[in-house]
Amino acid sequence: MKIALMIFTLYVSMLVPSQANTALCKVPTTLTGKRFVLELDGQYTHNNPRAGELQEFIFTPTTLTERSLNTGETLSGEYQYHVLAPDIGMLSTSLMQEEALFSKFELTFMCKNNTTGRYIFSQIAGREPPAIRQNVGTYFMMPD
Repeated sequence: MKIALMIFTLYVSMLVPSQANTALCKVPTTLTGKRFVLELDGQYTHNNPRAGELQEFIFTPTTLTERSLNTGETLSGEYQYHVLAPDIGMLSTSLMQEEALFSKFELTFMCKNNTTGRYIFSQIAGREPPAIRQNVGTYFMMPD
């Protein structure tokens, strides 16, 4: 747990703009009815098997549906969302595929402005190896 916190702190210090900049943006207070497009950074590696992929996240009051815009694969599951600070939000979910766990992860959103920002993906368990990994990317909140 301490290692994960250290990695999170390092990522946040590298990705989040200066405090003066972050005070100008806010993450949503709720994800209900929102649609996000996420782009996963980096090059393909064993620890980053979905590098360069675009994903669409669609939120109802309790369910997240994730669709790969590259493959068309769709996953869904219940989620929880909490605003940790005006410019930082945390999503926790377990996405299922054919009633089996596909991925249990947390996504930390850090806004750049009110519709875009960076995110940290922290997988806790998953069917796609490696089961535990972290990646970063950019998110775009689509207009309502």
